[in-house]
Amino acid sequence: MMARTTTFVLGLALTGLGLTGCASVESLSAKNRVRVPTGVDSSADATACEAWAWSQPRHHGEHYKACMIARGYQTWMDVRGVDWNVGIAQTRPHDPSQIMQDMVTCGRKADKATLADAQAAPPITPEQASLLGPEDHAPYSNGVLPEIPRGERPIAKRVLVHCLHEHGYEVVPRT
Repeated sequence: MMARTTTFVLGLALTGLGLTGCASVESLSAKNRVRVPTGVDSSADATACEAWAWSQPRHHGEHYKACMIARGYQTWMDVRGVDWNVGIAQTRPHDPSQIMQDMVTCGRKADKATLADAQAAPPITPEQASLLGPEDHAPYSNGVLPEIPRGERPIAKRVLVHCLHEHGYEVVPRT
């Protein structure tokens, strides 16, 4: 009796998961803004990127945007580590998976940046700094320096812009 009840409950759960999965599929192109040049039909790229993004195990929206960047469009990416939504354009060709990895790498590097790291990176322009913040996030503290608004982390900004540049990207206004 126990096996029959367990099988029935498991069957209901799997059916529910299947239905929920189908119902949650939504258009990534409608949800994630991408800067498309005037006169350019991006529908084929959007369709291909949407298919690729849904084939990834998670973070579908970020994968969609990485694919669109790889196809030459500009969009914003959530740079984990510093929790900033950054406008990104590539300056040399990248594979979408590499773009995802580069965002993680640069975000971590910026989040852990020291004064020495910032001094090793070239200065950023006021325009570049303004493209990165200020953000409306909780104050940041590394336990040593006093708390400062997360978007006003000059060391992190400088290191992030330098890292992105080294990896073949530029910071652009968010879409």
